[in-house]
Amino acid sequence: RPAAWWEHWAAGETPPPPIDNQQLLCHHHALDPAKVPQMKRVSSTLFHHLQSEYSGGPDLSSADFCNECLRAQLQKKVTATDAEDLRKNFQVLLDSEDAVDPGEDAMLVSRLWIQGWLKRKAGSISTDISPTSALACPHGNLVPNAKRMAVPRYLWLMLKGLWEQAAQDVTHKAQQQQQQQ
Repeated sequence: RPAAWWEHWAAGETPPPPIDNQQLLCHHHALDPAKVPQMKRVSSTLFHHLQSEYSGGPDLSSADFCNECLRAQLQKKVTATDAEDLRKNFQVLLDSEDAVDPGEDAMLVSRLWIQGWLKRKAGSISTDISPTSALACPHGNLVPNAKRMAVPRYLWLMLKGLWEQAAQDVTHKAQQQQQQQ
């Protein structure tokens, strides 16, 4: 139940306002996991007693959490953790002379893009340009004087995954905004 309602009830307001659990729902009309700090868990017996006395609702349980919002929230946490680990690895690469061993499978990445990414807040990836876009001319060939760095393939795959996820998130958010209009 919303914590604010409990404050009204505990303060002895007579009568407290109807219970309003609508504010705990996400845009999918399910229980929003991001709003857990605003909730107070009570037994269903107590809720039904209070609901019969003060009205309101809806009746919610842990089974009502929105799986889509929960998945998105967990993905953001995983992505931010992965991004922070990746940032540390790239900082080491930028600071070292021989970032990639000769003969190691490596990928070229824009050094300027990496430097900009390292300066942004943790977990933040700009989707305006890709990590490799500054390396190619309009014809698809390698730009001779582009500031670039070779990175091990495993780091490239992690960076590419984070960038693609960020791009998907931007696209998904834009589609949701269009649907709401």
